[in-house]
Amino acid sequence: MKILLLNDNPVVTKLVTLSAQKTSDELENVSSIDAISSDTYDLLVVDDVMYHDSFFDEIKEKITFSKSLYICSRDATQVETFSSTLKKPFLPTDLVELFSVISQELDTVDLSDQEQEENQADIIEKELAGDE
Repeated sequence: MKILLLNDNPVVTKLVTLSAQKTSDELENVSSIDAISSDTYDLLVVDDVMYHDSFFDEIKEKITFSKSLYICSRDATQVETFSSTLKKPFLPTDLVELFSVISQELDTVDLSDQEQEENQADIIEKELAGDE
């Protein structure tokens, strides 16, 4: 899984880095939207300090992503736009478990998309064979 961490908190960086290493995920850590080097990620992880009202408009102009995770303080306002939320303080094991669940969800979605494409190809082949 390819993860983008948008964050400037060294503690969060360390915890996310350790968790990504544990799950063998690829991690890019940036402290601003302008510093992002790729255009596609499986998971976008955002620390609450980096979030603002126009955040999603700005980030969607720069990248595409399948899932998103909001890491926030216990008293932070819930942001419904994110796929998942993790409240601080958290243990690295919490993040490892979350990465594993998200990775499985992405694999399931990819598999079902592939199965749909194969089923559509089979239908087209049968229709073409019936026309001959």
